Amino acid sequence: TPLSVGGADHRGSRYRAGLSGWAEATGTPVLAEPTSGLRFGDVSGPVIGTGDFLVDSDLYDVVGEPDLIVHTGEAPLNWAARAFVEQTSDVERISIQPHVQRRDPNHVVDHHVIADERRLFEAMLETSHGFEATDTWQKMHHRADRIARAAMETGLLNADALEEPRLWWELQRELPDPASIFVSNSMPIRNADLYMPGREEALDVYFNRGLNGIDG
Repeated sequence: TPLSVGGADHRGSRYRAGLSGWAEATGTPVLAEPTSGLRFGDVSGPVIGTGDFLVDSDLYDVVGEPDLIVHTGEAPLNWAARAFVEQTSDVERISIQPHVQRRDPNHVVDHHVIADERRLFEAMLETSHGFEATDTWQKMHHRADRIARAAMETGLLNADALEEPRLWWELQRELPDPASIFVSNSMPIRNADLYMPGREEALDVYFNRGLNGIDG
C-alpha cells in the first residue's frame, strides 16, 4: 500500500508526467501540495488535491495505513500532513531529491535517494510490474477525494459572505488557462493548499518557502 507525498518543489512540473505514470501503474495515490508542480494541469488519475483533509479524517482508520511513503520536494506544509508522514507506524519512508541537501527536518526518512526525479520515475515505471497496490486502496482515496471536494464546494458556495476559503476556491475556477499565481507565506499559502484542490487547466504556482513562524 504505497503512498506518494509531493511537497513544495519548483522543479515538480519537470517530473510530473514520470511520477504520475509510475503512480498510475502501481496504484499509488499522490497527495500533492499546490506548490508541488503536481496538482494542476494535465495530471492523471493518481493525484489527490485534498490530502490535508484526508489525513486529518478517519480515512486511514478505515483503509489502513500505508507501508511505503515516497516523498518529493520540501517537507509537508500542513501540520496534519507532516504529522501523518512522520508519525505513521510501520512505514518505510523514501525521500527523492536531485541533490545532497536533505529535506528531512525531523530525521524520519529511512532512505535518501539522490537522483534526477524524472529519469528515476521513468526507470521505476519500467520495473514496476508486479508491484501493484490493491484496487481498494486506490479507489478509496479517489472516493474520499470526491467526497471532500463535494463537501467543500457545497459549504463554500452556500456561505453568505465571500470569506477567504471561498475566495481561493473561486480564484481557482476563474483564473484563465494557462495562468500563473504567486502565493505569499503564512495563511495565503495554507489557504491555497486547502481550498484550491486542483483543476485540469494549467496553473503555475510560484511561492516563497523560507523560515517558519514570524521569521518567515
